[in-house]
Amino acid sequence: MEGTQKGAQLIDGLTQPGKWNYSMLRLVSHFVAKGEADSAIQAIARSWTQSNFIPEQTRKEVQTAINGARKKGFDRSVGGCEIQRADGLKFLSLDELVNEPPLRR
Repeated sequence: MEGTQKGAQLIDGLTQPGKWNYSMLRLVSHFVAKGEADSAIQAIARSWTQSNFIPEQTRKEVQTAINGARKKGFDRSVGGCEIQRADGLKFLSLDELVNEPPLRR
């Protein structure tokens, strides 16, 4: 699926019952990976509040997602190159990484 089409689907998902959380997490992860500041992401997310929630609830949910994305390293690069992210990619802690078998060449 092309990136802009997927982005449009995620934005559309923000208004559909049962799809808000999934869409919000993916969009926040995208913005964190692109290097956006928390304040910029929060400004974008103001319009994401659903009718049965208050803006403060949305702000808290979005900040939790931002913090999680940063903790997982979405905002880091390796060797000066941006890391590409994909759904389903497993992130390892340093302890898990140490226990991984060596790569075969």
